[in-house]
Amino acid sequence: MRLAQSTGARLDVVALFALSHDVCRTNEGIDRQHGLESAKWIQKLNGKYFHLDEEGMDLLVRAIRYHSDGLIHEDVTVQTCWDADRLDLARVSIFPTPERLCTTAARNADILSWATERAFRKVPAFETLKQWGLDLNTCVVE
Repeated sequence: MRLAQSTGARLDVVALFALSHDVCRTNEGIDRQHGLESAKWIQKLNGKYFHLDEEGMDLLVRAIRYHSDGLIHEDVTVQTCWDADRLDLARVSIFPTPERLCTTAARNADILSWATERAFRKVPAFETLKQWGLDLNTCVVE
């Protein structure tokens, strides 16, 4: 969320992207269909587990669907989602080239350093959720 706060992106979309963009990934290697499958999956949850307006849902689906295609998008929320994902790749020893990041904020040396250190620590998802004020014990999954 640190990056999203710097870019002015929609926090609701970025948070949902962070939690769901790799949900259908089958491995840590090449999995060309996981973006498409994760985008289909998240569409089934809107209105049931979370509520996004039409614009927000369009941004979320687009961000998830194309997040591993190496693209750049005109919308700052989609850009922020993709940059956040790219900045986290240090956890698997992949380091983004600043010129390939979409936002000025993501190219900032302090953000790059923070993101790399965070990725190396492999911050668990539950810790991130706690920082966001969410509690997994209150989540309902069917």
